[in-house]
Amino acid sequence: MTKDAPVKTVPDYNLTGFRLDALLERHRERIIREWRDRLFKEVSDNYAARNPDELGKTTARAYDAFFHVLAENDYTAINRFINEITSIRLESGFPLDDVQKAFELFRILIVPVLVEESPKACLCRHIEQVNTCLAYTIHRFSNHFQKMHETCLKEYADRLEQDVAARTAQLKESEHKYKTLVEEISDGYLVLEGERIAFVNPAFCQMHGIDVPEEILMTSFLSLVHQPFQGITKEKITK
Repeated sequence: MTKDAPVKTVPDYNLTGFRLDALLERHRERIIREWRDRLFKEVSDNYAARNPDELGKTTARAYDAFFHVLAENDYTAINRFINEITSIRLESGFPLDDVQKAFELFRILIVPVLVEESPKACLCRHIEQVNTCLAYTIHRFSNHFQKMHETCLKEYADRLEQDVAARTAQLKESEHKYKTLVEEISDGYLVLEGERIAFVNPAFCQMHGIDVPEEILMTSFLSLVHQPFQGITKEKITK
């Protein structure tokens, strides 16, 4: 039992001759099978998409973990199962309430059995044990799921930020190399936005007698074209 588990003593069943562990063992296979089937058919599309064999294995492990809690007051197995199933369901995109509903099915399945077979002197205590076990399990699972979900979101955001920073650095480096290449070539080169000049290289400025390149930036390229050819030039560069 962990320090987080409810502090309870194992009931003495010798007073009535009834053994809860024997009841749990006797109904194990049937409840696991029905639990699996109801998960697959009733809980959600996420569970309906899972392999029934996988659901059978997880419900068997959950049942056995609950057995240790109810029959032996041992929370070791359920804590281990909660850690593992949280990772599995989170990685598969399950929402929190899907798994909470899956745990709740155990209560729905086991309580009628207790009502049918438990001595009246033990029934309230047995149902209380089940309620305590489920409350502990769902609370611990919900906290663990939420913490892991927040961690995953933070890690995703960090990776996205690193990726954006890397791409930005690559883009700046490419722009720098491109600008350096353009400025060093001997041919005149310019970049237009529509008909306006966005960039000119030194060779272009030299060819057109431009001493201060910044003075012609965002001016119309047509100002550098002879009047008779401005119409046809504008038609070509704005297509």
